[in-house]
Amino acid sequence: LPPPPLPPPPRAPLGFPFGQTSSPMPSSGFASGSTAWRAPERSRTRWQRESPPSSQSSLAGGVAGRRRAWLQTLKDEEALPEEVLMAIGDLKQHSKLMENVQDLTVAIGGLGRQRLWKKALELLGHARRAGLADPIMQTAALTACERGSQWEIAIALLADILQLEAAGSSSSLSRQSASGRGGGSEVGGEVRAFAAAMGACIGAHRWTRALDLFSGIRDAGLFPDIVIYNVAIHACETGHRWEQALCLLLESEGCPTPPTVVTYGGAISACRSALRWDW
Repeated sequence: LPPPPLPPPPRAPLGFPFGQTSSPMPSSGFASGSTAWRAPERSRTRWQRESPPSSQSSLAGGVAGRRRAWLQTLKDEEALPEEVLMAIGDLKQHSKLMENVQDLTVAIGGLGRQRLWKKALELLGHARRAGLADPIMQTAALTACERGSQWEIAIALLADILQLEAAGSSSSLSRQSASGRGGGSEVGGEVRAFAAAMGACIGAHRWTRALDLFSGIRDAGLFPDIVIYNVAIHACETGHRWEQALCLLLESEGCPTPPTVVTYGGAISACRSALRWDW
């Protein structure tokens, strides 16, 4: 008699490729053939991915490379808050962050961009106790307070900066600070500090205090630039002071840098907020 026919090959379940009997979903954390749960691997932060691996043979070079990556993270506008905090924590552990004025300034600027003004003030407090705080570092902390709308602390920091400058403790603040304005243009550091303090007042809906600070710029022997005029006009817009905004617009035409779109736009918004559309 002929042999019986062979059974047909097994068919794959509906929706899966041939030979695959389970869903191609990502692993849930359980190892194959085991009931022990294992946490899935988390994505590493930017500076962990880009920093070179350190070894015992080149520990100094590895730390120097990681320090550059950490500082780059602190300067990155798109860095996440947890990345900034982690970078500062590792800088404290692996380098002499707390003894380096430049690193402290960059760290305070990075915290300010994340609106972590309390952490920025903690680093500034350490720098003051160690005698490392200079006007540039305090301007970075002032900018952090501006982003947090901490107008009272900002005004106090502005007074400290002016006092340090009057005492001649720093040669100049003309170079760009870690959290400066002006798109890279040379703007006086004291004037920038005034602009940050005014911005903190506006953010806290204290626009009258902002205009008071603007009036005190010339009393301090300084000359307002177009950045300061833009902030002052914005304060007038917030307070519906359209006439004063137009006066500031005319004054700004005497600045070395001509009025910008921001200047005219602020004056127009001030007139519109006061229902002075004819102007």
